[in-house]
Amino acid sequence: MIKSILVPVDGSENSKRAVKFAADMATAFEASIFLLHVLSKLPARKQLKDYLRSLEAAANPEGAEINSIRGALSKSGEEAGKKALANARRVARRKGVKHVSTAIEDGDPAHEILRLLDTGKYDLIVMGRRGIGGLKGLLMGSVSHKVSNLADCTVVTVK
Repeated sequence: MIKSILVPVDGSENSKRAVKFAADMATAFEASIFLLHVLSKLPARKQLKDYLRSLEAAANPEGAEINSIRGALSKSGEEAGKKALANARRVARRKGVKHVSTAIEDGDPAHEILRLLDTGKYDLIVMGRRGIGGLKGLLMGSVSHKVSNLADCTVVTVK
């Protein structure tokens, strides 16, 4: 029986269709949905955030370096991720899903999805077949392909 569905979202059209499909499944099975957005545009994003906090806490903070790091972090896609999650949550709620939670993680999307799957909390993954990865995804393999090959649960890819 399906009790909890993991739905990675990136704002792409396939991702939006996956949210609708997952919401229909969740409504039918009275399951919860966990919406995940993974920030992968900026390597070492977490380390940069930690470094920024240490700079800001210093007795004589270096303003130019702080501004440079803030600029890099602002381009990391966090705002777009928050927007994609908010839109996905709205869709799921409109379709009648009672329990919807969200998270933003840093790292490689396939790795983060599989890491969450290892917690044992999810019975099903529903994701878009192709996201916004573009040429890199074609050359290195899509996230959905990696996840469907490595996941221990059922993975539904939506076109």
